[in-house]
Amino acid sequence: MEDTLVIDTVDKLKIFADPLRQRLLQAFCCNPTTVKLVAKQMDEKSTRLYHHVDLLEQNGFLEVVDTKQVRGTVEKTYQTVARKIIVDHAMVGSLEEDAEDTEIKNVVMNTIQACLVDARDNFDDETQRLAGQPAVVIAQAKVNLTPTQLKIFEQKLDTLLSEIGDIQVEDEEQTMYSFTAACFPIKHSTCC
Repeated sequence: MEDTLVIDTVDKLKIFADPLRQRLLQAFCCNPTTVKLVAKQMDEKSTRLYHHVDLLEQNGFLEVVDTKQVRGTVEKTYQTVARKIIVDHAMVGSLEEDAEDTEIKNVVMNTIQACLVDARDNFDDETQRLAGQPAVVIAQAKVNLTPTQLKIFEQKLDTLLSEIGDIQVEDEEQTMYSFTAACFPIKHSTCC
C-alpha cells in the first residue's frame, strides 16, 4: 500500500466526493476485505455497492489483492491503494471557479458528514467504555499560518500518524479510531 494517493483530475475528484464511496474507502482502508463483508458491516445490499467499488477500482482508489472462486463466481478482495488521499493543489487552481468551489465543498462536506456518521454510529459503544477507552477526543484551533508553515504542519501530521501506527505494544488490544483533520482558510475568526 502506498502512503499517499493524489487526486489530480476533476473526474477523480467527483468520484471521491460521493459520500457512499468515501464510506467504502474507509471500509477498505484498514484491512483487505470483500464487497460482501463491507456490505454487511455497512448494513447495505452488496448489489448496491458493486458499481461504486468498480468505479473506485477503475479510477485507482482501490486494488484487488486476492481472488477466489466461490460457488461459480470470482470473489475479489480489495484494499485502498494508499493510506491517505489528498487533492493536488495545482489541480484545484486550474479548475474553473464554479467547478472548484462546488467539487471542493462537496469533498469537504461529505468527509465531515462521514465523520459525523461514524461518531453517531459508534459514540455509545458500551464495549469501548467498559475497556476504559475515551468516547471521543476532540480539538479545534484557529491559527495564522504562512504557506510554508502549513506545509510543515501537513508533513508533521503525516509523520505523527505514521509513527503512531508503527508503534507495537505488547499485551494490549488495539481499538480502531477514526481520525479526521480539516485545515482550510477562513475569512475571519471570532476567537483571539
